[in-house]
Amino acid sequence: MSPTRRELLVGSAAAVMPLGIRKASAQGAWPNRAVRFISAGQAGSLSDIFVRLIQERLQQRLGQTVYIENTIGSGGMNAASLVIRTGSDGYTFFISNSATNAIGVSLYRNLTFSPQADLVPVALMATMHNALAVKADSPLQTVEDLTRYIKANPDKAMYASAGAGTSSHLSGALFAQKIGAPMIHVPYRGTGPTVIGLLRGEILCSINNIPIFMPSVLDKSLRFLAVASRNRLQELPDVPTFAEAGIPGLEVLSWYGISAAKGTDAAVIERLSSEVTDAVRDPAVAARFREIGAEPSPMNAAQYREFTDAEVRHWAPIVQSSGASLN
Repeated sequence: MSPTRRELLVGSAAAVMPLGIRKASAQGAWPNRAVRFISAGQAGSLSDIFVRLIQERLQQRLGQTVYIENTIGSGGMNAASLVIRTGSDGYTFFISNSATNAIGVSLYRNLTFSPQADLVPVALMATMHNALAVKADSPLQTVEDLTRYIKANPDKAMYASAGAGTSSHLSGALFAQKIGAPMIHVPYRGTGPTVIGLLRGEILCSINNIPIFMPSVLDKSLRFLAVASRNRLQELPDVPTFAEAGIPGLEVLSWYGISAAKGTDAAVIERLSSEVTDAVRDPAVAARFREIGAEPSPMNAAQYREFTDAEVRHWAPIVQSSGASLN
């Protein structure tokens, strides 16, 4: 029987994580120039944030500049494709995520590459749940209120995502399916514009990663109606789960990690995996992750491979049942 995503997360936390470097010669030679991380989001997006939180430590440990390059579009597939085309020289890495490395495997019909075969896992950094957010001054106080409004106002039933193929896209499609009412998908170009659109009242609601909403929730400009988790979250004890709000089965775990192009030297992957997981386990870094609503979830390359394979299996039936598909 294949392990569940929950079992993999629990198992990774208990595992002995530090890795030995088996190829001393490769360790000495790499890196000898700047290391580039390709982000699928805009500057300041979540994929940027997690790498920036460990950037200084990585630079100190690797002895080279570590920088982020942003390549947006196609639910992260443009960025993934760039890393694959760049090749396996060991200096360009992808800030991988649930949209590209799990949802996208089933969602896209005509990809010219395989996220599973052409990208190899390096390390997982963080996991987080999605949550349903509305403007704080909205008269819609509960999921039940929102559901009634959507059914009564189908022309205004618009939900935002960070782009087609993202977990926020599929979360909204799944929500619409479960309440039995069509909703209008409005894809924005990243998480930042999604929040802005919600604050401006351009759309009704969004089910997206908790960290992107937290600053606006804390300053009371947005409000959570439900969290897409099995149990209530410690950092949001007053926010019900979707199941508690009358919609069982809407649980969405999002995540960010590091991947490399297929063929990247195993010693390079092992070294970077060790440095990333060590950085995430640092108490100060872990505390920063939690402050923004994410859970530090360090996994080495082998564990991340097992985790992503489980996530692909998890999302495939959801994509199929939602009716969503992209070219």
